[in-house]
Amino acid sequence: MTVFGKLLEEGYTEERHLAEKLRAKYDLAYDFNIRSADGDWMSLPAHLIVLAAHGGLIPIDHIKYLWNSSLLRASHGMPCHQLTAFILEQYPDYKNLLLGPDSRNPWHVAAYWANNTAIQMMRSHIRRKYPREKEPINERATGNTPLDYATMGVRKNEIAGERSEGMALDKSLARQVRASAVECYKSLREAGALHNWELLGNTITSVSHVGLVP
Repeated sequence: MTVFGKLLEEGYTEERHLAEKLRAKYDLAYDFNIRSADGDWMSLPAHLIVLAAHGGLIPIDHIKYLWNSSLLRASHGMPCHQLTAFILEQYPDYKNLLLGPDSRNPWHVAAYWANNTAIQMMRSHIRRKYPREKEPINERATGNTPLDYATMGVRKNEIAGERSEGMALDKSLARQVRASAVECYKSLREAGALHNWELLGNTITSVSHVGLVP
């Protein structure tokens, strides 16, 4: 990590201004690749986005500065949702909502982490920008739909609640997170999301109707 990147990673407004002075004086690049703790390579903006989403400690102005973007509409208070709005604004193409590692896209990830706000933001984005496109709420990743991932999230938080026996604060937090997961599941259901087994059942039924399955 360079001094320029370190100022943005650990600093605030004054450090960002200092970083820009150093960049201009020494003709530094806004972006460069760094190695994460897991050993993967990522760009500086991506690194800061991860830190902002997980810890909420990176000011959104740092990321806007790196992208040299227009002002972000602050319609969502939490840093992770501000970042979602920012990314949708910067990369609005419909196909970007289908991209991700191991065939998982943002819908699977948001469902697993019970981020119903992010899901609603993506749905709203499609309705506004691509009204003729369908919402990809039944895309499969490793054999699972977003609804399957939401179920995994509910189970994960049930286990977390069981492991927090005797710890009132952790148990209370687990209940809140599980409630969010259930809300996310219900929201997906109302939008028409299905489990993978339901999709397979529908496929088998439709095939049997045309005589391909005895």
